[in-house]
Amino acid sequence: MTTKPQDHKVPKAEINAAKQLKFNEVEGSELLLPFSKLKASDAMRLTGRLLKTLGDEVLDNNGNIDTSNLRAAVSALDWDQAADFIDFIGDRYVADRPGWEKFNRFDNMNAVLDLVFSYAGEMGKDEN
Repeated sequence: MTTKPQDHKVPKAEINAAKQLKFNEVEGSELLLPFSKLKASDAMRLTGRLLKTLGDEVLDNNGNIDTSNLRAAVSALDWDQAADFIDFIGDRYVADRPGWEKFNRFDNMNAVLDLVFSYAGEMGKDEN
C-alpha cells in the first residue's frame, strides 16, 4: 500500500518573516540617517515617540520593539498621531532633505508610513 505524502504547512511566523523586507529594501530608506550616525539620545527619543504613538503593545517581554506586532499597531493608528510621527522623523532623522520633501507627499502616504515605522521598528532588531 502506498501512502500519500502529507502536505507540509509552513509556520505562520516563517511566512511573516519572509514577507518582511529588510530596512534597506524599504522604499525611501536611503533618505533617513543610518543608525550608526544616531546618538543614544536620538535613539531614545525615537523609541519614546514610537511608544507614545503606538503604545507599549509593540514591545516584547524584554522591552524591545517587536516588529511582528508593529504592523498591527500601525493599522489601528490615530491619524493625528501618525502625522506627528512623520513630522518627528522628518524634523530629526532625514539625511537627504530634498529627497525627503519629494518623497513625503500625500499621493505617497502609504510608502511614507511604511518608511517611518520601518525605521523605528528596525531599531528594535538585534542586528542594529
